[in-house]
Amino acid sequence: MEMDTLTFGDIVSYSEQPYVFLCATTEIIYLAKIIDGNSEDGLALKNLCQKMIDTTKQPQAKQNTKNALFCFVTLVSENHKGDIAHLNDSQKQFNFQITKTMDRLDHDDIISLRDKILGEDIIPQQLKRLTTELNIT
Repeated sequence: MEMDTLTFGDIVSYSEQPYVFLCATTEIIYLAKIIDGNSEDGLALKNLCQKMIDTTKQPQAKQNTKNALFCFVTLVSENHKGDIAHLNDSQKQFNFQITKTMDRLDHDDIISLRDKILGEDIIPQQLKRLTTELNIT
């Protein structure tokens, strides 16, 4: 698939798993894995995050931004409401096949992902730069 046909927020499939396309260079593609919010992994991640908030008495936005485990956005888009777009390990080599689906995140989720990417210390600098260049508003 040609990467220029994909835009930030498109839902793609890789190895039968859904991902959010973020951006790409000639060598690297950036994807956020979509985790079912009601799955064992999704619920465990949400519970762990809530425990950290309860323990530290700080909202998620104020927590340590150096922990990749907490680099996610809970989605509100109709087809993915309550699911998690996880940014850990978002950098992939360009040598695998992805398939574009007919699905796309809504504007609120796109803005939330943009803000998470730009606001987290752990996110690769190249992804931050490319996201900034997209001028998502």
